[in-house]
Amino acid sequence: MTASTVIPLFIRGQDYAPEKSFDIKSPATGKVLHKSAGASVDDAAKAVDAAAEALTSWRRTTPQERQDILLKAGDIMSRRRDELATYMVGETGCASDWADFNLDNSIAMLKDVGGRVPTLASSFPAMANSNRSAIVLREPYGVVLSIAACRHQKINFIGSAAVGRIIAKQAAEHLKPIVLELGGKAPAIVWEDADLDLAAQQCALGSFIHGGQICMCTEKILVHEAIKDTFRQKLAAAVAAIVLINSAAAHKNKQLVADATEPGATILHGDVAAHESSTTRMRPIVVDNVTADMDIYKTESFGPTVSVLDIESEEEAIRIANDTECGLAASVFTQDLRRGLRLAEAIETGAVHINSMTVHDESALPHGGAKSSGYGRFNASLGLEEWTRTKNVTFDR
Repeated sequence: MTASTVIPLFIRGQDYAPEKSFDIKSPATGKVLHKSAGASVDDAAKAVDAAAEALTSWRRTTPQERQDILLKAGDIMSRRRDELATYMVGETGCASDWADFNLDNSIAMLKDVGGRVPTLASSFPAMANSNRSAIVLREPYGVVLSIAACRHQKINFIGSAAVGRIIAKQAAEHLKPIVLELGGKAPAIVWEDADLDLAAQQCALGSFIHGGQICMCTEKILVHEAIKDTFRQKLAAAVAAIVLINSAAAHKNKQLVADATEPGATILHGDVAAHESSTTRMRPIVVDNVTADMDIYKTESFGPTVSVLDIESEEEAIRIANDTECGLAASVFTQDLRRGLRLAEAIETGAVHINSMTVHDESALPHGGAKSSGYGRFNASLGLEEWTRTKNVTFDR
């Protein structure tokens, strides 16, 4: 592709090029990679209506036919994996490892869902009346949108809590079910018996992978008093340079750090004033001496900024970990599995990873949050069931 290439929309199985387009620029270099078609509201409605019309014939396909389509899609993506990775790295400025993870995960999910399709079974519950029988069928909702529309069946949104609330409100007005995966403020608890080298490496990775711009990224590291100094040294040594993907995110993180340092927080690692070659770049910042009245304590940074706080007891760790509206992911580092499980049970979140970073996603595990991090689940059998509803059919024996 060249800078003048326009990536079209895809509606009714065909390329569609509207009059408007916009530049796709590399965050790393600022150069125009290619152009993308600019969809209008009318174009979006056409695409949704086309999908709704296609549902009529899709309903007549067998589970095996649907399975074949999903497995074929996974095979195509697998064969074009390197090409797709090049596009992702260029368009988002992400590291090649992050592109590889997302593509491998996408391929695995297509294959996983394809394998599960034939297992969506009906059930035959026992009726109170022995002369009656029933079947509980599972059928698909139909077209699922990420933007609320009153004439379609379900909404799926992944993004910020602020936008999630707006979409949920619109969905409620039309009585539409919704699946939300929203922001996070993931804590990592490092206990005194933890493998500190592992904890430092995983906390650094969990905080700064993809520039910290993942909803599951570590935002607070809660360190036991007994090992606070040693851990801080190891964490600082484990932190590596990272690149953000847009200037607004870099500005937001610098402002959070500035607001925290003015009343007393300190910089354990990094330099918020460091000169960068581009406004989209920002080096990792580790903020120490953070207090609950600072914006950075509760605001999701969604960038390469992490706070370190000290704790003395499990009760204090749980209180600080839960002192947020969000609840998407968490980590606990300890060699005592019982303690790890005890803390995992007490943290109000959708996932807790013991002795591993907060960022984790795979097709076999249901993924979603608690509190303001949303509701509903993606992945695995629970995720597949989110896209179906039950229908009761009763009859005389």
